[in-house]
Amino acid sequence: MFKNCIHMKHKHMHSFVSDLHQLHCLKSHLHERVVDLVQHTSFTKVRRHLEKLLITTAQQLSYIDILYDLLNEKSSFNDLDQLIDNIELLYDKISNEIHVPELAHNFLCDYIGKIQSAELVLHSFLHAGAIRERIPGLDFSIFSKLQGDNSLFEVNLKKCYPRSFDSYSILLQRHRHSGN
Repeated sequence: MFKNCIHMKHKHMHSFVSDLHQLHCLKSHLHERVVDLVQHTSFTKVRRHLEKLLITTAQQLSYIDILYDLLNEKSSFNDLDQLIDNIELLYDKISNEIHVPELAHNFLCDYIGKIQSAELVLHSFLHAGAIRERIPGLDFSIFSKLQGDNSLFEVNLKKCYPRSFDSYSILLQRHRHSGN
């Protein structure tokens, strides 16, 4: 029975570390890709907001590094191919339509929204796992520091480019872009 208890504890810790890897992957991807967008003319009006997103994401990545240190683990993207492929497909929509600002704005909003949704799920798993694991030296306030609220970025994007989010404008741009 004691052996089963140790096995379960190891299994839970493995799950916790796996969730941490996924969160690190999402935030790393966001940080790397937003760097590419900051200087692009399609996002001139939100450059300051993109730069702020970069700073916040870099801070969150440093908190993830603190968790890795506490766990004596290293970050890893092994076994995350499906996650990487999915978020890369989302980003590809932005880069493929970068010269059609109305579409690029919508795809950026979608990309950030989907990453944030996945992050919220992982945050809840990590918080629950940390309670279950009773990790020595863990300050639970780190979980609030890990959570980013990118909805403000989305609000600013929509405020700076209101025409991009007008449904008629979107349909018209898609129609023009498809060559019809």
